[in-house]
Amino acid sequence: MSFAIEDVILIRASTSTDEFNWEGTDAEIEQFEALITSCEEGTTAEEAIAHNVGLDELTYRIRLSNDIWLDVRTKVVGAKYEPQIGLHGPSLQKDVWEKAKATLDNLYKKAKEESIDNIVFDVYTGLQSYTTTEIPQTNERTSQSPDNHSTADERKGSQSSKVEMLRVIFWTHHLKAPSKKRDMNKWCAELQVYGLVKSGYPGFLCFEGMREDVEEIVRRIKALQWHAITVKTETPYSFEEKNTQDIQSMAIRQCLLAKTHSAKGKSSSDVVRTSMDEVETGGELVQR
Repeated sequence: MSFAIEDVILIRASTSTDEFNWEGTDAEIEQFEALITSCEEGTTAEEAIAHNVGLDELTYRIRLSNDIWLDVRTKVVGAKYEPQIGLHGPSLQKDVWEKAKATLDNLYKKAKEESIDNIVFDVYTGLQSYTTTEIPQTNERTSQSPDNHSTADERKGSQSSKVEMLRVIFWTHHLKAPSKKRDMNKWCAELQVYGLVKSGYPGFLCFEGMREDVEEIVRRIKALQWHAITVKTETPYSFEEKNTQDIQSMAIRQCLLAKTHSAKGKSSSDVVRTSMDEVETGGELVQR
């Protein structure tokens, strides 16, 4: 497959609809979308390109933050894959923009030196990591420290009719290390959190459970070493149920991830046993 097409597919799998935008006329954008969609659905790059005669370049934008975009222009096919990547950040202070631009240039140079196939994806993930650490977002929630954390079992003595829940999805450059997967599976069982991960490039991690427990697993995951990782979505919600003696177990059982999870019990009276499931494709992740 064309590296230009692979890059777009990887980036689209790692971004939301407001983070990736085609650039061009309406006719060009329609042609861009038709090309990539057909490849995402299994058509080979050669066949897709043959059906889009005259399409030589792809132009698109990727939003890194509210203030920074990447502008990309690349040939669809060619002897060498040398995408043009520009930085757009008109509201940034000059010194901040210059540091970000220098980081982009260094990432691009390194990708070329190491003969990385998906140059745009590699530069994008590197810059995303940079903007997360060097240009912090003000609305990021602070996770609870481990010293103050109590497990779901320890909280059963203080039942109420309402439980605060949280579902969180991480995006990461890749997820391959067996040690990380073992740790996350162990943490899911310990904290009574349901987990679902998509391995490979890129990787996605999804966790759902009682808010305090999910925030603890988020803290632990961020403490691991990653090429690049960021929280894509956080969805807090409440579970309410009257006249029950074990509302916390009921709340965990009703999680969306619990409905198709391998650890789900056969009946509502079964002991809650949480763990982490693994899928290989983004499509499987979405279906779950």
